[in-house]
Amino acid sequence: TALGLRKECGESAAAIRNSYSPLGRATSAGPEAVEYYFEAVQAYEQTRVETAIALLDKAIALDSQFALAFFYRGLALSALFRTRSGFESCERTFQLRQRTTPRERAWIESQYYNLAGDRLHALEAYKENAFLYPDDGIFQRQLAYGYARLGQFDEALKCSQRAVELDPFSIINRAEQIVNLAEAMRYDEALAAYQDYRAQDLGGPVPNWGAALAYLGKRQYGEAQRLFESLGRTPEYSRWARQLTTMAPILEGDLAGAAFHLEGDLAYDIATHDEFRMLERRMWLGWTYFYLDNHGVALGLAQDLVASAVLPNYIFAWRAAGRLGATHGDQRIVEAALGG
Repeated sequence: TALGLRKECGESAAAIRNSYSPLGRATSAGPEAVEYYFEAVQAYEQTRVETAIALLDKAIALDSQFALAFFYRGLALSALFRTRSGFESCERTFQLRQRTTPRERAWIESQYYNLAGDRLHALEAYKENAFLYPDDGIFQRQLAYGYARLGQFDEALKCSQRAVELDPFSIINRAEQIVNLAEAMRYDEALAAYQDYRAQDLGGPVPNWGAALAYLGKRQYGEAQRLFESLGRTPEYSRWARQLTTMAPILEGDLAGAAFHLEGDLAYDIATHDEFRMLERRMWLGWTYFYLDNHGVALGLAQDLVASAVLPNYIFAWRAAGRLGATHGDQRIVEAALGG
């Protein structure tokens, strides 16, 4: 029917022919690789991220040109804060993006720009797919994320609500909605959305994050801590959750206790060569020591941050180093951060 309408409207045969793509171009020509890929997508949507990575590795082993498998692998690794390897996967899929359809190409570009810290170009790519495919919950969720990263929470909330309406069984859609509400300081609505998610018994601890942020906003620190600790009982989120559990002590004024906690975890990160975690904890420690008036240690941490690898997805570390340097009036650190 669509083909007949396009012909009647005068579209040329060449244009119609060029707009169709075989499945192998959208995904892979290998049916086994495609099966692994779709199983991985389902696992990712239910926050079984380690399972998704294992399945995507199998798909890539069967088809080294499988752009979308590299794409989802980048998403999954980034979700576990393995940002260097996540960005490497996204670089690979960015190189392969011309092999895919326009829909997948915009999707790939959005994630690449997001990991590279280019929020504006990422938002444009998110908008493109959300406009072209308004009934796809994934694209609505990603557009919500793009708006939220730029502080446009009213727009983010519209998109995250739409994503939940389109796919209410996606745990990630639920988590994005709750976080967006908490970030917009609509704490009671965030907690109501969290309770609705719990009532449906969807499983998965990730929405605890947004609910805990809402409790922090309401100064109910005990409830927030309970949810962060619950998140930490899931192995793949344990290191992230340990960092989040310092938020309540910081807000309650126990800066020395938070610093002690972060220092211990930083030592572990150094021992395990967890590069991303090292940067994040140094950033948090830098500001904690600043508020403790221990400016020597804060500047030392800024120097560590400014010595980090020059990777697009480490821009947060360079930004933190520059701000710490500027706050302390250390021009050398500011110049080094700007140069990076």
